[in-house]
Amino acid sequence: MEDPGWPGASSHQGRDAVLRCFRNHLDALGREQDLLIEVERVVDAGTRQVPFVRVRSVSSSEVPHDHLWGYVVEVKDGRVIYSRAYYEPAETLEAVGLRE
Repeated sequence: MEDPGWPGASSHQGRDAVLRCFRNHLDALGREQDLLIEVERVVDAGTRQVPFVRVRSVSSSEVPHDHLWGYVVEVKDGRVIYSRAYYEPAETLEAVGLRE
């Protein structure tokens, strides 16, 4: 599920739908050689994990992009069964009952 504040945000079910969503985001962020995606840290929230992921890129119109996203992720039997993106990292921790 994408952050509801993100333009055109929606929910996706199934591997193919999630991959399509991520490909669309990557296409919007610019050239692959200008893209850096880095996990800065992961917070253990019990059955769910909270990775904070920095995305840096340069768009096709040469506009730099640098943002830290938060995600709430649940994995079962080696597969992601739940994933929710948060544009504001503090909201991510609040969603799992934690604070910075």
